[in-house]
Amino acid sequence: MDGKAILRFSAGERIFHWAYFVSFVVLAVTGAFLYVPWLAFAVGEAGETSRLLHRLFALGFLASPLLPLFIAPRRYLGNLGEAFSWGSEDVRGLWVILTRYYWSGNQRGLPPQGKFTAGQKLHVMMQFIASAVIGVTGFILWFGPGYVSAGWLAWSLLLHGLSGG
Repeated sequence: MDGKAILRFSAGERIFHWAYFVSFVVLAVTGAFLYVPWLAFAVGEAGETSRLLHRLFALGFLASPLLPLFIAPRRYLGNLGEAFSWGSEDVRGLWVILTRYYWSGNQRGLPPQGKFTAGQKLHVMMQFIASAVIGVTGFILWFGPGYVSAGWLAWSLLLHGLSGG
């Protein structure tokens, strides 16, 4: 080995990752003001600033997955295709990870993995679903008051918080 690093992800993919991460952290912090009682001091001007930041970073959060699609569409779609394709090796790998490797570090029986391990594939799928729920419920919470029933708003708030947390 010549000591050169092998990059698994392109610069565009890393930019997407950091944009997504920073947006998520800001959204988690600003969203916490709604759910954590001891943060109730953030009302008035601080609360308004928090709501504004939450809405601005929500747009970045929803737009960030589009960055690599424009930068390297073929690679991005290939990664998504691989992340959403499951075979018997992935199921077996996930089983070995959950029953043995996670608890003891024992790799015996762990099948070869592609670019993404079964755990990473599961994570991508969960992020995809949670982000879709966050996007839809966030849209309802942002634009729904006065247009949707209190029941829709209550369910949206619950699902939004569960998906984001």
